[in-house]
Amino acid sequence: MKLEKRVLELEYGEEKLTLKYPTVLQIKEMTKKQQKIKDPVDNVDIILDLLVDLGMPKEIATELEQRHLESIMEVLIDSKK
Repeated sequence: MKLEKRVLELEYGEEKLTLKYPTVLQIKEMTKKQQKIKDPVDNVDIILDLLVDLGMPKEIATELEQRHLESIMEVLIDSKK
């Protein structure tokens, strides 16, 4: 069996982005942080930090709409893919 690292290619406006898929450890850390927060708004910061760690420029991450964040995270975290 050959395992390969995957990437997600995105277009945002004129920008072409390549994001790594998160590792199990990154997902675990994100989940731990999410469980500790009291204000759900802080969850956005946790997600933005993960996207930056995966290769998205912070300037673009902070410009995304909520639906963009949801769509990207759905693809990155979906274990069926």
